[in-house]
Amino acid sequence: MNIVFQIDDNYVPYLSVAIISLLENNKNELIKIFIFDGGIKADNKRNLENMCKPYNCQLSFLEVNNLNAELEIYNLPKWRGSFTVYYKLFAADILDECDKLLILDADIAVTGDVKRLFELNIENTIAMVQEPIFSSYNKFLNNKKTDPYYSAGTILINADKWRKEGYKEKIIEYIAKEQQVLIFPEQDILCALFVDEIYKLAPKYNRMFKVERFSDALSLKICGINRNEFYSMDEIVDSVNNAIIYHFDDRLSGRPWDTDNTHPFTELFDYYLSKTPWKNIQKKQIKRSISFKVQQNLIEIFPYKMGCWIQLLLMKLDFKIRVERAKKKKSSF
Repeated sequence: MNIVFQIDDNYVPYLSVAIISLLENNKNELIKIFIFDGGIKADNKRNLENMCKPYNCQLSFLEVNNLNAELEIYNLPKWRGSFTVYYKLFAADILDECDKLLILDADIAVTGDVKRLFELNIENTIAMVQEPIFSSYNKFLNNKKTDPYYSAGTILINADKWRKEGYKEKIIEYIAKEQQVLIFPEQDILCALFVDEIYKLAPKYNRMFKVERFSDALSLKICGINRNEFYSMDEIVDSVNNAIIYHFDDRLSGRPWDTDNTHPFTELFDYYLSKTPWKNIQKKQIKRSISFKVQQNLIEIFPYKMGCWIQLLLMKLDFKIRVERAKKKKSSF
């Protein structure tokens, strides 16, 4: 099984959770892990290599200097000062010996058998998990309002088909043509280009707390999503009870490595972190905006669901502001 991650040195402790949980719960399989190296320090590489040694695992670090130079030519806007977020879009072409790739974000924990993903009999080139987003954001991407939007936390790629159908070239052409200032760069590109070609995975392969929090009828209505265009409640309950991959991405509760987080998956993160060389790392004190603090406190002030709906309305306003800002940047090119 070929697993791909992309990180810089700051994310190594969190990646260690992803890797150790993957290896602990897939001991009977040969796991080939490829890490796009966005500047990982030598001692952190050694610690990751030593952590993997007891397992049936092959760990490789992928040098990115040539890829960075290529991305400079495409005039891609950097995201938080680097190109790291885009590396996954070029994994299938760089790892041209692989027929299938499972590309995972580093802020995850694997609690089950990922071989099931590789065994899925799907003809699509890409498979991802849908997440709730405002229908107006689809308009920003030039998609139909009713189109699904997918999270890049888990991406299963038929790499042979990706290469044969020239997906890399399509991505480069899109970037050059649109000069789009994207808010969630890599998943925005995938959703804008290939929304009709993406297979919708069950939510248990990328369990996100926001999916559970915003999956009721009123939340979906606020987002502009029809119930039959999203996951059924049975699928969401199955994700809660039988999750294979947990995603720690939730801006309203903070991350499990923040000191003041309220993330419901923090205990899971801490458990696997304790099995890594970074088990004694100190959690970070994050400077929060007033908007974040207000939204986080809504759950305590109001009944839970009412707090969620108010949070969602505030997020909708925030998205509108961010989209307008992005449009202004685009028009300045």
